[in-house]
Amino acid sequence: MTSRPHLIVRVHAEYARTEQDRSCHFFPVPLDGERPAELRAYCGYRITPGMAEALDHPAGIPCMPCLMTAAINSPQP
Repeated sequence: MTSRPHLIVRVHAEYARTEQDRSCHFFPVPLDGERPAELRAYCGYRITPGMAEALDHPAGIPCMPCLMTAAINSPQP
């Protein structure tokens, strides 16, 4: 599997239907540099611009499927 940088994101409370939605999700950075209409997290959760805040590091409870996939896909030094 190819390593890829990712974004750590938490959905704004008003868009979260469940506590799982409010977890920190990990999203692969788009490779083409474009700003897509929608981002899809490693776990499959989808967001559109304005639904979430980008984080410098995980905060709160991480989405475990996202966390595990991000660890495997993280760029190695």
